[in-house]
Amino acid sequence: MEDLGNFIVLLPQKDEQEKIAASINQKKADLNNIIFCTQREIELMQEYRTRLISDIVTGKIDVRDIEIPALPNEESVEDLEDEELLDAAEAELEAVEDADE
Repeated sequence: MEDLGNFIVLLPQKDEQEKIAASINQKKADLNNIIFCTQREIELMQEYRTRLISDIVTGKIDVRDIEIPALPNEESVEDLEDEELLDAAEAELEAVEDADE
């Protein structure tokens, strides 16, 4: 224990410590915002899925003639990037909305 007390600990200047803390807090706020937005998007997709299933079950949307588009290059969903998944989801949504009209 006596040896531990003899260690020299270097600390940055107070203003540099404050800058570091502010930077960490800003990054934390950015990540919290991303998490919040992602959670909200998930909630909206779940609501949309529930509504879509309900509309199909009640016959408001006729899905008998809808063809499901193949994934680009027959890739699995795990291999696609977020942007590609978003594009594929938007294409499916447009197809359902067009069929609904």
